Amino acid sequence: MDESWVFVLLILIVKITCYEVEVRVKQGLIVGTTEASVLEGKRYYAFYGVPYARPPIKKLRFKDPVTPKKWKYPYDARAEFHGACAQPHIVQKHAKYGNEDCLYLNIYTPQLPKADSYNLKPVMVWIHGYAFASNGCHYDYTSETYERIAMAIKKEYFKDGISEKSLERFVKYTSDLQKYPVYKFIKTLLQLKFSKMFVYKFNYVGKFNTMKANSLAGANLAIKGAASGDELCYILKCEPMWENYVLLRNETSNRDTVLIKQMAKWWTDFAKTGDPTPAGQPNKYYWPATTTKGDSLMLIGKESKLVHFASEEKTYKFWNSIYDKYYKKEACAKVHDEL
Repeated sequence: MDESWVFVLLILIVKITCYEVEVRVKQGLIVGTTEASVLEGKRYYAFYGVPYARPPIKKLRFKDPVTPKKWKYPYDARAEFHGACAQPHIVQKHAKYGNEDCLYLNIYTPQLPKADSYNLKPVMVWIHGYAFASNGCHYDYTSETYERIAMAIKKEYFKDGISEKSLERFVKYTSDLQKYPVYKFIKTLLQLKFSKMFVYKFNYVGKFNTMKANSLAGANLAIKGAASGDELCYILKCEPMWENYVLLRNETSNRDTVLIKQMAKWWTDFAKTGDPTPAGQPNKYYWPATTTKGDSLMLIGKESKLVHFASEEKTYKFWNSIYDKYYKKEACAKVHDEL
């Protein structure tokens, strides 16, 4: 992580009532609410849907962010905000999802600032990831180039042909499509020596693997391991899983409870110190920064451990050869499509 830090400052005047809290910022008064953590019942304050810039629409579209205008009346930030920015639909290729008016934050804090004194705290900002998979290339499915790419993929993943027995190979193929651009991004940053990087691979299976559960809904299939994005409901609170979280309140030794608390510690220690397992603090695990040698990959599972990037490196070499030969800027037509 870079040495610079970004903070959202909510300062000046604070008023606490029964369940509502009021904080004054430059734009005016914000009304938030009090909440309690699911597992331990710790109180925290929440401010939902707070604008951090003016809506990037009309004349502000594709422009640098502009500071929000001041509001005349108290800004009601008590209701949970859910809103995705405009983007291509992840499943339907030509469909759209989300809204352009989306520059809002849900802000959570264990402590409110005081008018006369306050201490800045580390801030974690959640930026939803994609897969670095957009590319300007497009090949017609009847072209020779398309056929050559298809044959290379078939040789790598489906040497014995494609049938109902090829499910595991197909899962690996679709998984590697997501792994390659992410691993390429990791390798690029490591070569630049921009900052320390702590990399993990999530392979834990519990009650909160919602991506896998939704993907296999209604299917009578047994697929090993976790799906891409399955770690999210162990790091963040997922509303559809609320009842499952509540059931864990008194289950301190439950595997899901243990993992949720362990991941919370890794993430918050990293936010506070720049290291998920800082020296001088009691830690069950040691998680060093990843190097260009491809070591120190934290495999998060039933028993978390450090592993090497061996399988990712093999995947990278194959897909990078496809990219270099067919998808580099000089090798393909400049027509936007999905890789």
